[in-house]
Amino acid sequence: MGNDNSNSIEAEEKWKKNILLKPLRDNPPQLYNQRVIQADIERTRPTLKCFQETKTRREMEVILTEYCHRYEVSYKQGMNYILAPFLMVGITDRIDLFLCFQSFLELYLKSTFNDEEFGSLQCIFRLFRLLGQYHDPTLSAFLDQYEIVPEVCFFCT
Repeated sequence: MGNDNSNSIEAEEKWKKNILLKPLRDNPPQLYNQRVIQADIERTRPTLKCFQETKTRREMEVILTEYCHRYEVSYKQGMNYILAPFLMVGITDRIDLFLCFQSFLELYLKSTFNDEEFGSLQCIFRLFRLLGQYHDPTLSAFLDQYEIVPEVCFFCT
């Protein structure tokens, strides 16, 4: 019987996060580390025109902040780089962007940005970067030149 209750609670939580029942806010409440989000957005692909636009930066901030509020997670550096490709392929609708970002995290990176597991993940990323610099300095320099964090390659392998 207890299992039915926990399933009911999980279903209710999913409905609370449902974007149709609870639309995205234009001004979600600030997070304690909102300045980190803003700084990361400024560093997101600054050489690409679309990321220089104020509207794009604002959309990124709203989506990242709203995601953290809805799913009760702390913003982690790197989330901006996961959101960026959806903007790069031309998705401009805020709801579509949010759903693509949320779905990608849910399907492929479910525990990656989990608060309990993130410290060890950061250590792995640092080690991954050092290994890349040691084993393939040319590739490492190329990634640096185009502001591609090595972690992106980590998720593609």
